[in-house]
Amino acid sequence: MQKKLKAREFLNDKRGFGVEDAPFQIAAAVIVLLVTVGIGAYVLNSFQHGNECQKASEAALEIQKYARLVSAGSEGSRKIISVGLPDESSITFDGDILLYTGEGCVGNKTLSVEGISIQGNQLGPGSHNLKLIYVKSGSAWMVNVSKI
Repeated sequence: MQKKLKAREFLNDKRGFGVEDAPFQIAAAVIVLLVTVGIGAYVLNSFQHGNECQKASEAALEIQKYARLVSAGSEGSRKIISVGLPDESSITFDGDILLYTGEGCVGNKTLSVEGISIQGNQLGPGSHNLKLIYVKSGSAWMVNVSKI
C-alpha cells in the first residue's frame, strides 16, 4: 500500500517531471543550435571578406613594388606582371595607385612611387596581365600601366 501511495504522490507532483516539459526542452535546444550556427556563419563570412581585402591589398602592393623597380631603370624599362582582384575591389591609377576595397574593409589605400607619376586605366575585379613601362612625358617621368 505504501508503494502505491508514493506512486500517486509522484504522479500528482507538478514540479516538472512530466511529458509536458519535453517540447520546451526541444525548443530550447533548437534555439541554442540555431544561434550557434548563426554565429559560425557570421565568423566564416568575416574571415572570407578579410581574405578578399588582403588579396586586393597584395595586388596593389605588387604593382607598387614593380613600378619602383621599373622606375629605377633607364627610359623604356618594362615589366609584365599578373595580378588578381577579388569582387568589389578596384585599382585606379591617377598619379598614385588608389586601391578601393569592398564595403566593410578598413579604408582604402593610396600607394605612390616617390617622384614618379603612375598613369593607366582602372582595374576591376578579376585577373589582369599588366605591362609597366618607364617613360618620360614632357619634363616628368612616369610609369605607364596598361593591360595586355
